[in-house]
Amino acid sequence: MSTSYRSMLSKAKILAFGALMICSVAHADSVADSDRMLCSISNVLLCAEDGECFPISVLDVGVPQFLIIDTKKKIISTTAASGEYRESKVANLSSENNRTFLQGIENNRAYSILIEEDIGRLSGTVTRDGITISALGACTDADVD
Repeated sequence: MSTSYRSMLSKAKILAFGALMICSVAHADSVADSDRMLCSISNVLLCAEDGECFPISVLDVGVPQFLIIDTKKKIISTTAASGEYRESKVANLSSENNRTFLQGIENNRAYSILIEEDIGRLSGTVTRDGITISALGACTDADVD
């Protein structure tokens, strides 16, 4: 198999996975007036510095399935039901054009999260030592009745 064919095949797989990820999180809740959000990670893609990318499970990379994002306190944490207590302080938080942007550093990893407030869609990345992990998910108000 030629190098150009492998490269084209690899790019096609990534594009197909990206389309699947977008379709799977297209419908979420509005979080426009939420100070605390419950977010669920639905799809994860790992990419290495050699250009190889592949879908993986949240369990395989230690990404919590559910997160509580508290924009008032600037904290991202795991849920109590997860059985583990993890918390990250958000270094940068801003909102613009119905989008919330969060950034920070935790355990030698940089992270960046974008939440589309009107539909609750989450897009995020975690970067460390030649590896990036991209995650897509959905958020809802954490104080849901």
